[in-house]
Amino acid sequence: MKGIVGAVVALPLVLPPTAISFYLLVMIGPNGFVGKFTQLVGIGLLPFTFAGLVMAR
Repeated sequence: MKGIVGAVVALPLVLPPTAISFYLLVMIGPNGFVGKFTQLVGIGLLPFTFAGLVMAR
């Protein structure tokens, strides 16, 4: 568990912001696990929508 937390904390230091943004878009997209979950609970897809903007803020 300690290694996972350390990896998540160090991720912004290792990867450039554009790479992190790309992986976030993949994660919340229609085939990502967050995107599938939001569709399942009725929120819909989040990328480039007002609901996604509100959640990101």
